[in-house]
Amino acid sequence: MAEYFAVSARTIYRLIDEGKLRRTNIRGYLRMPISDIERYEKELEK
Repeated sequence: MAEYFAVSARTIYRLIDEGKLRRTNIRGYLRMPISDIERYEKELEK
């Protein structure tokens, strides 16, 4: 995710803490709903 947006992992965790991205842990892996990712992409385009 961080590589996709060209940001640090810390930035991704900050966005999660701010409520801008939701996360789910599945078998120890961090997952995010595609709808959150698409919404964040649209925010970046503004």
